[in-house]
Amino acid sequence: MKRFRFDRARLTVYAAAALVAAVGAFWPTPYSLLLPGTALDLDTVVSVAGHAPPGVHLYMTDVSLLANAAPFTLIDAFFPGVRVVKTGDVIPTSVTPDRFESLMRDAMHDSQSISVYVAERAAGFRMDPVTTQVVVSGIAPSSHADLRAGDVLVGVDGAPLRTVAGLRDALARVRPGAVVRIAYLRDGRRAERPVATISLDGKTKLGVYIGEVQNVPPPPVPVRFAIHNVSGGSGALMFALEIYRTLRPSGAHANERIAGTGTLDSDGNVGEIAGTMQKLVAARRAGATVFLVPLQNYAEIKDQRDVRVIPVGTFDEAVRALAS
Repeated sequence: MKRFRFDRARLTVYAAAALVAAVGAFWPTPYSLLLPGTALDLDTVVSVAGHAPPGVHLYMTDVSLLANAAPFTLIDAFFPGVRVVKTGDVIPTSVTPDRFESLMRDAMHDSQSISVYVAERAAGFRMDPVTTQVVVSGIAPSSHADLRAGDVLVGVDGAPLRTVAGLRDALARVRPGAVVRIAYLRDGRRAERPVATISLDGKTKLGVYIGEVQNVPPPPVPVRFAIHNVSGGSGALMFALEIYRTLRPSGAHANERIAGTGTLDSDGNVGEIAGTMQKLVAARRAGATVFLVPLQNYAEIKDQRDVRVIPVGTFDEAVRALAS
């Protein structure tokens, strides 16, 4: 019988290589996966006081995010509707995961408040105006701005600032690297300081992550949301349509399944979202035959054939689309 002799050094190398391979398979990468989420029938989670559901099935769609995916999970990118993205493109590098989740929950709450406001105003109720604040949520590593999360930006170069769009327009008139004077509120106290801008994607930026906090007055008709384990602001358009159709019922599209996505501002403008294809896949799985999408995202899914894709730029356009 042939006798085997074990080479301890070689065995040690093999064991180390196996350990490295095993650890590497589970080690977080700088990439994340965007996966199709769910399509939520809003009849089951939105209640308008004193009114029955609208009779048309409206679906809010969402996206699942697998942050810093391990190498072995990246193979899921070959499945339909799954996309690999750099984690820094979806989660700001200066924001902790817990802080990011908190921001997403805040965005969901804000989207609900705005959707009630837009829907009830469109339904003919008198609404007091919404006030907005531009709030810093994080600082990019390349930023030169001596600002903090929570600072409220109120002015640029002496002009008042009330919206994110206003800041974008002000910076569009400035060359990258130029210094602008930023007025802000910190702990209720106003201050002002010079900030050197940076270039990002060919545009002039402050290098800070910002959001719009909207102070929405109480609605005339109470609305209750019973939504769990979903965050972000992209459900606002469909929330508003559900509320509007509840307050102003119509026999059109009875029992039809209509899904969609889109943020809303207090003027009823529909805003760009992320994960368009993933949300369309979720809508398709729920049996939706129509999908409402922001104009800015239409090009991503315009060639789909099994679902009718309708681009909308405003809430009024979405209402007209349903009416037709």
